[in-house]
Amino acid sequence: MVETEVPPTKINSETKIKLQQKVNEIKIIHFHELHNCRVPKSFKPWTCELSPSALYSCSLKCRKAMGYQAPEVKWMSIKRWVTVMDCGIKLPEGVFYSIKRHEMFDTNLTPPKFKKTEFILLMFPYGNVWSQREPGLPITDDWLLQEVNGKLILEHLFLKDAAKPAIGYFESVYDYYKKNPDQIGIHLKRKKAV
Repeated sequence: MVETEVPPTKINSETKIKLQQKVNEIKIIHFHELHNCRVPKSFKPWTCELSPSALYSCSLKCRKAMGYQAPEVKWMSIKRWVTVMDCGIKLPEGVFYSIKRHEMFDTNLTPPKFKKTEFILLMFPYGNVWSQREPGLPITDDWLLQEVNGKLILEHLFLKDAAKPAIGYFESVYDYYKKNPDQIGIHLKRKKAV
């Protein structure tokens, strides 16, 4: 027997329009003191035409060097990196969205069975990737679009990313970009071929 998570609720068109307007207002913030790095000022990882998977690899390298846990590396990928949430909301510039599945055999259940939990992964402009609200509790579209203190939770995460960037992320992406020119735009070419 397999236990899965409940799918997200659908958003009506009027609410979706209002939410999209709020998301469209979210802009990338630059704190010069925090984001002063050894790359050209014009270089931005999210506009360099590397695939989101390449950006994720650079982020993972930096997060591991910082001592952060990345439990998602062991999970099965079930959705490629995209810029639109499952509920249809287009994400702000520099934010990518993916879904991975964590499978675990739970002996505490009667009878014991596999539990499959889907986790949304969000990768932000300054290299942070989040998949959980708290340990074991997945991020959901509904949660991201809730308002807290006048801002969507998505915007709070966006600000948290800018205030505490993954150390060395820009340098890592720039290094990858320079050493792998064959990877620039390759994911865009694949999309056109399909």
